[in-house]
Amino acid sequence: DDRRITFGPIISTKMACVGPGIMETEASYLAALQGARSFMIGPDGALTLSGASMSVRFIPQPRQIRP
Repeated sequence: DDRRITFGPIISTKMACVGPGIMETEASYLAALQGARSFMIGPDGALTLSGASMSVRFIPQPRQIRP
């Protein structure tokens, strides 16, 4: 009922990813997680994390069964 969420300090490796914009994308993603203050789970099962100036949506994907 509360819909509030917080994440503690987020830890990542210092290993850099190769390619244009990848490190910037990672930094933005981690900042969005750190800034999340509320969550909502939609009827389709999608999880939306929201903060003061951002929103991140995770959409469930069908599980892939490997032989």
